[in-house]
Amino acid sequence: MAHPGIDPGLIRPASPLWKRSWLDAYPREVPSSLQYPNLPVSSLLESSADRFPNRPVCTLYGKQTTYAELVDQSRRLATALCDLGAEPGRRVGMLLPNTPEYLIALQATWLTGATALQLSPLMVEEELNKWVRMTDCHVIVTLDLLAPTLMGLLNNGPLKHIIVMSLAERMASWRGWLYRVERLRRHGPLRVREQPSVHAFDHMLRCTARNLTPRIDPIDSVAVLAPTGGTTGSPKAVMLTHRNLVCQALQLRNWCAHEDGAESVLGVL
Repeated sequence: MAHPGIDPGLIRPASPLWKRSWLDAYPREVPSSLQYPNLPVSSLLESSADRFPNRPVCTLYGKQTTYAELVDQSRRLATALCDLGAEPGRRVGMLLPNTPEYLIALQATWLTGATALQLSPLMVEEELNKWVRMTDCHVIVTLDLLAPTLMGLLNNGPLKHIIVMSLAERMASWRGWLYRVERLRRHGPLRVREQPSVHAFDHMLRCTARNLTPRIDPIDSVAVLAPTGGTTGSPKAVMLTHRNLVCQALQLRNWCAHEDGAESVLGVL
């Protein structure tokens, strides 16, 4: 019942206490809600490259990769992946350390409409075999030092293609030489060009990019499959949709509240 003398039309339900307390902890410049575009996650990098083509997106061994370079290489790799059968409903595995090639392969996978399966470099062959079969993964992008753990899985199940990159080309010449010696010591020669199911990453980037237009529903299409350790029962894969990742990116952008193209974020995961 309204209090005598108070217009009922002016009364508004009080916000729940927990919500008020939550918003009180927000920095002053952070909005309490956002409008999210209905776009695939690949559009974020494409948009950044249009706005800041010459700014560095990442640095490895002192060598910078710009947004324009990353997008160009991603489009080329996407075309090559498409020729290998990557499309909506398919999975492309990432068995890589933190390198620019990881970003290129991730963006390229999304440009084809396929789902990225994130595999840990610490996984042994038995674990990799389980995840490849469980997700029906037919292509994996990997590091040359990790490739031998996949060779026994080739054409012995769903895995049909392995794309191999090397850190040797990104290092100083003397370090690259030591890297190749260590690779030879561990695994012997890896003859990428002699096997039709094994492709050199650099060779894939020579492909002429085509304009790919896969049908992606950002709300329902899964962008990433992230295997978990499985605290109870058997390990499972977390499914993250394109909308999940777009929303998270925009939330982080607004929380940091820096100028677009000038901010830096350190993620310790």
